[in-house]
Amino acid sequence: MVLNDSRPARKGAEPHPAASRLSAIPGGLTEAASQIRVARAARPLTSRWQRVPVQPRGDARIGISFRPLQAETLGLDPMTTLAALLGYPFQLIRLGAYWSRIEDGPGRFDTGELDRQVDAAEQAGKQIILCVGPVKAFGYPEFFVPSHHLPEPLREGVLVQPPAHRRLLEAGTAFAAHRGTISRP
Repeated sequence: MVLNDSRPARKGAEPHPAASRLSAIPGGLTEAASQIRVARAARPLTSRWQRVPVQPRGDARIGISFRPLQAETLGLDPMTTLAALLGYPFQLIRLGAYWSRIEDGPGRFDTGELDRQVDAAEQAGKQIILCVGPVKAFGYPEFFVPSHHLPEPLREGVLVQPPAHRRLLEAGTAFAAHRGTISRP
């Protein structure tokens, strides 16, 4: 996929069949999607893929990661987006406990947003993987340390190690330990 490709489309090229469905998506996603262009394949496509044997998946489970911050960035309501995703046939969902959104002040925890996500996934019959990463939830360069736990920013590429970041690691460990006891009976 090529983003923001300013080259003109090929003469006589037909719009992709999914283009009409994109216009129905709320929240301005149509504008972003209109800037996406699929590049021509480096090698000619063949029908060879139709003859590749596929083994049954056995005990492997299929799942998704849900990131409410991405939904918000795309102008979508996170809970509406989550509800739509939960209607698809997958077994697992990975949810993130974003530390900076849960602990808004020293010792003040509000897990309401995360609890609503967990409740929706449970009601949909999904198994939940809860990612409780005190510094990052899903991957680099995400960073979710509340400002009251970090007097100065961490330098790029520096590992968070006990000798240099003892208070941060203690606070992160306390946050991870609180998840099961904050608002769940």
